[in-house]
Order: sequence, then C-alpha cells, then structure tokens
Amino acid sequence: MSGVESTGNVRIYQGDDYSSAAPLTWTDDGTWPSSLSSAATVTVVLAGVATYTATFVEGTTATVTLELTDTQTTAIGRWRGAFQVLATEGGDTTTLQEGTWVTRARVSE
Repeated sequence: MSGVESTGNVRIYQGDDYSSAAPLTWTDDGTWPSSLSSAATVTVVLAGVATYTATFVEGTTATVTLELTDTQTTAIGRWRGAFQVLATEGGDTTTLQEGTWVTRARVSE
C-alpha cells in the first residue's frame, strides 16, 4: 500500500515499512519544472518533525520517491501536520508538492 493519496497528501501507519517494496511516491502533475534532472537534491520536510532525502527520477512522467523504514515511521510517531517536497538544483529550490501528512498510531490489544 502506498501512503500517498491521489491528492498528494500522505497517510501512513506508525511502525510500517515504506522502503523498497512500498515507497511513498509523488508524480509530476504537469507543474514541476521541466528543467529538473536526476542531479536535483530532493527533500521531504515534515514541519517541526524531520527532513528526509528522497530520489528524483526524470522522464516522461517525473517522480519523487521517499523510502522510510519501520524505525523511521515509529520515530515520527502519531502526527498530523504540513509537509513539502522540495527540489534543489543549481542553487534554486522549487516546491514540487505540499499537503497534509498523517501518521496513524499502531493499535494494540
């Protein structure tokens, strides 16, 4: 299950693994700069929580992929707030995506 919704918002579960098998992925909606290349540095910033490095893949439809381990999602904890996906290349920074990030708590017996 990908935690990225069709709106671009994120909904994940604390302790789940979103690494190679099910990474968080955003796709260019036609508003990303066409000049971005795979040399761009892409980060995903969770307001007041953390910054993670993501991967940018250029092509017909460019994508950003963020892999988070179960340890990382546990560390985020139960949280709801703003996030942004930022790309930096040649000294210029562009916001590719922004929205609401929700990390739901793991339930127990």
